[in-house]
Amino acid sequence: MDLHLKGKNAVILGGTRGIGRAIADTLADEGANVAICARNADQVKEAVTALNGKGVHATGAPVDITDGKALTTWIESAAKTLGSVRIMVTGHTDTMGSDKYNQALSVRRATTVKEEMVRQGLGADSVAIEGKSFHDPMVPTGPNVREPKNRRAVIDLGG
Repeated sequence: MDLHLKGKNAVILGGTRGIGRAIADTLADEGANVAICARNADQVKEAVTALNGKGVHATGAPVDITDGKALTTWIESAAKTLGSVRIMVTGHTDTMGSDKYNQALSVRRATTVKEEMVRQGLGADSVAIEGKSFHDPMVPTGPNVREPKNRRAVIDLGG
């Protein structure tokens, strides 16, 4: 299969076992460069070695993804290591409130993430932001539903 991913960059959290590893392997098989993280350093090292063996640039590190600062720092490092650093941060909200309110909130959410990335050393012009209000939910709900999983910022490293 050709998903037209050759030379693209991908970041996979929990990329050493199970579904995360399967995703990393599939992306590498398609020619995408990959950065993976997981808690176990030995598993990260083994997975990076195997992924590099597929002829792509793979990198990885042990990271506790529940530690926001450590995760942000690692994502920035992975972006720099993979080369082409084009980052899109997309803010999302749940369906509480109006679309206008949530659009502004989703942009503020993305802006906060961008500001932290810039503070950590990325160039401001390499990070774009957008807000999607409640129009791309992780968990579909009806109107005026509080859903914490829909309140998020997604960091996409383009290649």
